[in-house]
Amino acid sequence: MGLLDRVSVTSDDTLGCYVTWTDDQLYDWALIFDITMSSVQKGSMRITDHPVEIGPDASDNARIDPDEVRFTGLISSVPIRGDLLGGQVSVIRISPNFYQPPLWTLTGAVNALASLINGPQSYGMNVLNFFTQLDATPVADTLAVLRKLQSTKQLCNVVTPEFNYDSMMLKDFEMPRSPEHGTSAPFEMVWKKIVQVSTTLVTNPTPKNAENQVKVAKGNQGLSAPPVDKGSITYQLGQWAAGTPNGPQ
Repeated sequence: MGLLDRVSVTSDDTLGCYVTWTDDQLYDWALIFDITMSSVQKGSMRITDHPVEIGPDASDNARIDPDEVRFTGLISSVPIRGDLLGGQVSVIRISPNFYQPPLWTLTGAVNALASLINGPQSYGMNVLNFFTQLDATPVADTLAVLRKLQSTKQLCNVVTPEFNYDSMMLKDFEMPRSPEHGTSAPFEMVWKKIVQVSTTLVTNPTPKNAENQVKVAKGNQGLSAPPVDKGSITYQLGQWAAGTPNGPQ
């Protein structure tokens, strides 16, 4: 069954792939599956299709894509990993009804003699007992957890036997149901890494070179006509041509 509990799980190769996260109340949670049957860890990079000039750094024309992890597995209504669910193996005594051969046969006589010497033979069997009530709907509860992780955009850690991925979000998941799986449910999910960056405000430095300094407006610096003397012949001719009463003196 899918396990959701306030636990601190360290990397364990026997668990296959599992998911951990910390909620708003700073509780650590883990979602563990009964079986993880396959996993695909994808790393890709986008590289330009255009020619690159020789000389500049070629790495400027490539970008690494965020990591993706895809794995499939099975959620069962029967607990397989009892140690993760608080289970403990104990021995219970049973009294099976075996066939007892008659005493006049050789086998019956040997069994009777062994019983007199060693005492009555007892039988037992190992049973996995749980001291807490188990979840009766692990498939539905696991589906609800996956939907919540996706709808709240929860950042998670995806742990695989090969590598631990942090800052992962649940991109896609599928959980088909069919009669052949009974009360169990297979699943497939895809996790994708969120690349987080930080920003810092810095003061704009003062340019040291004059050509890099901010230019200050100084008004119109273009050529202007020289002042005209109103008593000059040129001014008086202009006034006369305009029909003013004062002609040239």
